Amino acid sequence: MTDVRSQRLIAGQIPVANGSVSFACPDNHVILVKSVGVWNSGAVASEYWIHLFIPGAAITLFHGTVDPTEPFGAETWVALNPSDGLIIQAASTDVWAWAAGAVLAGPPPFPDLARVAFLPNVSPMPATLR
Repeated sequence: MTDVRSQRLIAGQIPVANGSVSFACPDNHVILVKSVGVWNSGAVASEYWIHLFIPGAAITLFHGTVDPTEPFGAETWVALNPSDGLIIQAASTDVWAWAAGAVLAGPPPFPDLARVAFLPNVSPMPATLR
C-alpha cells in the first residue's frame, strides 16, 4: 500500500498588488488540496481571495481580509483534475500564500461532468423522500 502524503503546492509572496500565485494540476495526476493559508506581513489589512480554477471559470473558496501579522488558514478537501488549478490572490504585496495537498499519480478515475451524458426521462424525487 502506498501512503498518501501531503506536500507544498504553493508558497510565496504575492508578486504585485492585486496579483496572485497559482498551481495547476499536471496531466495524469489528481491533486487533493488539503490546506490553504495567507499571512499579512504588512502594516495595514489586505483583502485576499482563494479560488479554484476550472477551464472557463474561477470559483471563490475563501474571501476575506487578513489583518497585519495575522494569518488566515483553512483545512479543506478539494480535488483538482488535470487543467484545474488553485489561485491565491491578494490586494497587497505584503501577503504571503501557502497551500498543501496530496499529489496522486494517474489519470482521474472518473470522467468530467461535461463529458457525462445525463440520463433522459429521470423522474424527480418523490415528495415522501425529500
